[in-house]
Amino acid sequence: MDDTFDVYEERQLAHVLLEAPRRPVDLDQFCAGMQIQPQRAEEMMDTLRGVMMRQIGAETGTIIATSDDRLLPWWLAKADPK
Repeated sequence: MDDTFDVYEERQLAHVLLEAPRRPVDLDQFCAGMQIQPQRAEEMMDTLRGVMMRQIGAETGTIIATSDDRLLPWWLAKADPK
């Protein structure tokens, strides 16, 4: 995931999400820690969800059909590779 994102904050958000995929990410706490605006964190989260769904789908050979505003399912982040 580190080579997917050029911006440090995006990589950090990916790590936060992957560390505890069943727990919702507290974007307010993340924004305070990274000193970024909440709107920027929301944009990064939307981008991250899309990238993760595409990467996990490609790596597992699975098609994931969903709308852009769909939250990343916790079970998808924990999917075992085939």
